[in-house]
Amino acid sequence: KSLVAQGHEIASHGYGHELVTTQSPELFRQDVRKSKTILEDLIGNSVVGYRAPSFSITSDNSWALSILVEEGYQYDSSIYERFNRTATSRHCAGRFEVNTPVGSLWEVPPSTLRVAGFHIPVAGGGYFRLFPYAVSKNLLRRLESHGATLVMYLHPWEIDSQQPRMDGPWLSQARHYMNLDRTESRLAALVEDFRFGTIAQFLARPEILAPQKSNSDNQGRLVGTAVRG
Repeated sequence: KSLVAQGHEIASHGYGHELVTTQSPELFRQDVRKSKTILEDLIGNSVVGYRAPSFSITSDNSWALSILVEEGYQYDSSIYERFNRTATSRHCAGRFEVNTPVGSLWEVPPSTLRVAGFHIPVAGGGYFRLFPYAVSKNLLRRLESHGATLVMYLHPWEIDSQQPRMDGPWLSQARHYMNLDRTESRLAALVEDFRFGTIAQFLARPEILAPQKSNSDNQGRLVGTAVRG
């Protein structure tokens, strides 16, 4: 409730954090229904958004989108077209409408930048930690110049530089722990350099996050929606 009072939007990431690709339609329905019910009871507000663990809604399980509509969700943020040529420009635009047999919902994919025909991720937690902030900022300015909307995600652990280090394969450790001590300061810089709002706000009134003229080079230059989880 305190997060909602501060202006944040609470959306669902599922209850059991199970990949959609490993669930039957009925198990998926139970999972997203349980998550939605618990969150709504806790915060006293409607929960209208969903993101699948590991972006695991694909063309092979698009039935999941129909279930989301039936369970009262208004948008999904699970379709992440990365490093391929099959996605269309709509995946870079910030949002697009998906029609299912039982109704429609908005798809709000994490941001990618189209480079040489490929969709390059520019706003994910791991990529945000990997790239120097100046590189991320430049890529996001390019995203802005294409008229697109920034949809970013971070996990809470990515701003916890004091978390215990666990043993594991070198590559897994590098992926998980790289630049944890820099993420929070980079996030603070991002909030200063770009304008953000909730996804629900953006879907209801896209103009409230439109790029605006500014006397400062550091503010008001990019549409933005932020998601953490």
